[in-house]
Formats: sequence, C-alpha cells, structure tokens
Amino acid sequence: MHIVGLTGGIGSGKSMAALFFKELNVPVIDLDDIAKEITTKNNEGYNEIVKKFGVRYLNDKKEINRYLIKAEIFNDPKLKKEFEQLIHPLIYTACLNQIDNFHTQTYLILIVPLLFETKTYLGLIQESLLIDCKISTQKERVCSRDKLDSKLIDKIIASQLERSERQEKADNIITNDGSVDELKQKIKIFHDNIIKRLQND
Repeated sequence: MHIVGLTGGIGSGKSMAALFFKELNVPVIDLDDIAKEITTKNNEGYNEIVKKFGVRYLNDKKEINRYLIKAEIFNDPKLKKEFEQLIHPLIYTACLNQIDNFHTQTYLILIVPLLFETKTYLGLIQESLLIDCKISTQKERVCSRDKLDSKLIDKIIASQLERSERQEKADNIITNDGSVDELKQKIKIFHDNIIKRLQND
C-alpha cells in the first residue's frame, strides 16, 4: 500500500484537496475526522477527557466544547501536552485500523496536519504532499471559516512549523493561493502522475 501523507498549515486547503482526491476515488483518511469521531459523546476519547477533566470541557448538551479546548490549549503548553497524551494514541490506533481497510487500493491519502512537527506518522507514509499557501491567505480562510479570534489564529499558526521549513521537508508541493478550480486541476495532475509512476514501479 502506497501512502501519501498530506499536510499543510491551518487554512491551507487540506480539506478541499481531500474532497478532490475522493472525487478521483482515492481513499482519504483524515486525522482531524478521527479526532472528532473519537471525542463524540460516549466514545473512547470523550470518556478519557471526562475522566481526566470532569465536565469542564462539556457544553450544555454534554458534548465536547471544541472551541473552549482549542482556545485554552494554545494558551497553556502544559494543558496542550496533557490533551495530546490522552488523545494521540487513540487517533494512531484508529488510523492503523482504517489503513488496513484499504490494503487493496493503489494508494491512499493520509491527512496529518502536523506531519513534520510530531513525526509520528512519517514511518507510515512513502511520500509527503504539502498543500501550501501564503500566511495572509491562511488567516483570511480561517477567520472566514471558523470565526476564530485573530490572536488565537496567530497562536495556532505560530505553533506549527514555519512555512519555509514545511516546504523544505515536503516531497511534493501544491500551491493553493488561487481558485478552487486551480487546486482541483493540480490535484488531478498529481493523481495522474502518481498512478503512472506506481504502475511503472
């Protein structure tokens, strides 16, 4: 199984890229989706958070208040580490289980937002694909999409690798400062090239 690790800073367009890969019938595993799934009510991650923190991070419906967690962990490195120690092993196990389901496919996309920062998933992939854009574009997109406070957006961006470092580490780079159609076209070209390459191996 050939696994492409797709990464990029917040607001770079990873989800849109994933959508286009799915349209090309390429399996996509997204760690953010796994994280949401395991922290939904009464799932394993949810239970671990409640066990450690009580009801502090639950809303009125007894669901995880993701905005509150996001706001607090980027102001408290110790708390961020505690959450990572709780949730990351569960995400990794769920990820391995999902990969097993696609073993007959030519290749799959594994979306790891912090691929180069954590290094946990580098051993699972054969190559990396960076969806890249200007920092100003990131901020505009996140502000529009998530309605987050600009200071929090700055903290999230600051917690990730510098753009130039990601570019240095990536095997492949798709620039996404243009239109949605441009991104779609670039994904198609990448897909066609990788299929051709894998067939020739």
